[in-house]
Amino acid sequence: MIFSSITFLYFYLPTVLLLYALSNQKFRNLTLLLASLFFYAWGEGFYVGVMIFSILVNYFFGILIARSTTQKNSKMLLTIGISLNLIILGAFNQVSRKTGEDQFGYRKTRYRGINKYGAQLFSLFALANLYQVRKQLLATLG
Repeated sequence: MIFSSITFLYFYLPTVLLLYALSNQKFRNLTLLLASLFFYAWGEGFYVGVMIFSILVNYFFGILIARSTTQKNSKMLLTIGISLNLIILGAFNQVSRKTGEDQFGYRKTRYRGINKYGAQLFSLFALANLYQVRKQLLATLG
């Protein structure tokens, strides 16, 4: 499904907006998360597992960074979180490149759904989230 398709504009988007409006304030972020995962699963279901894993890793590292009491611990957790994100990104790039070479016999391919650049952007947002959590912690520690 692409953003300019009839399916997206007349069915998916109104449904998501309606669900968001009807959902309790507490569950609105969860509603958007599930709708986003459904959107990506529509295009390329395999990569939704990668996204869920990345979301969980970043969520738990964000909590650990926020709960850390010293700057040294928060820096170590941030380093581990960044390393895991780079490993995920590197593995994703290698899998997508290898898949393109195997299927089409050349390196330049087009992907449906979440593509290599989408995964890079997703990873950059995840890294920025971890950094922001640590920055807020350092501001409160003084």
